[in-house]
Amino acid sequence: MKYSGNTLASGSTDRSVRIWNIKQGRCTHIFRGHVSTVRCMDIIEPQQIGTDDLGRPIMYPDAPLLVTGSRDHTLYVWKFPVTNEDDILPEEPIDLDEDRNPYFVRVLRGHTNSVRAVCGYANIVVSSSYDSNARVWDLRTGDCIWLLSGHTERIYSCVLDVKRNRCITGSVDNTVRIWDLNTGEMLSILDGHQMLVGLITLSEHALVSAAADSTVRIWDPETGNPRFVLRGHSAAITCVQHTDDLVISGSNGMLKLWDTKTGKLIRDLLDDVDGGVWQVKFDYRRCITAVQKNRRTCLEILDFGSPDISDLWGGEYVIDRADTPNQITAFENNLNLNDVN
Repeated sequence: MKYSGNTLASGSTDRSVRIWNIKQGRCTHIFRGHVSTVRCMDIIEPQQIGTDDLGRPIMYPDAPLLVTGSRDHTLYVWKFPVTNEDDILPEEPIDLDEDRNPYFVRVLRGHTNSVRAVCGYANIVVSSSYDSNARVWDLRTGDCIWLLSGHTERIYSCVLDVKRNRCITGSVDNTVRIWDLNTGEMLSILDGHQMLVGLITLSEHALVSAAADSTVRIWDPETGNPRFVLRGHSAAITCVQHTDDLVISGSNGMLKLWDTKTGKLIRDLLDDVDGGVWQVKFDYRRCITAVQKNRRTCLEILDFGSPDISDLWGGEYVIDRADTPNQITAFENNLNLNDVN
């Protein structure tokens, strides 16, 4: 799933893409075209890609686009139907086949196996596939700009480094690879993981990879040099998110908080989960995680402390401003693991 504002898109094993009005909790559109499971998607928001002769910004796309990838080896590009909270919705979702869908833009063809991950920015989209290749596409034309070949096994993850005009991929061949989007060349092979690299996340000063070997690794995104190996999980890493200051990682029965700058474990966030930890998201105030507990799947919300704690950082962020050991300790001491909804 991906969402922007009040509009959410979801893909499914039923081969369809559905658009939802979040506030009203209702499906507004059904897009058909893929002939197998929709595995991944990204929403591409308008960005400035240059200026014209008069110095005016050139934006692309004109309005948000949705790119979906499938086990049918293709990517579909759609106009993203933005919905407002108070829109009057039809009684039933608008069900649209490819041939009569005004939101359909084009199909991107070239992969020879399932498309597993996709990420995009402005006119550039990167897709990675079980065919062991990643492809870089120009959405303005639908052309494949670069074929990124080098992995020897299926690619499970990819992320764009817009600042450096690079992309990073993770594969079943146990490696992370950094690619130059100016030339299509491979810049670095990051070795160390012993099993498939299923998750990659990027912040300004840290690249994080997580693998089925139960480890999380932190790398320098500029050079690709290794910084830290985070050990402590006993099963494959199933979710990870990080900032330049903190990493949160989950695996079966565990959710852990780490210091990005030192690689040290700060604390275990959950210790009463008896099943999988499927997803995690956090900001300066809360951590929300989807877990299996007592044979039920539920969302646990961890509160990092009362709003008054923000006074320690001049009324601003807690996590994002945790730059010193003392600040991290203050954050840790105010974490209330019992404040769960």
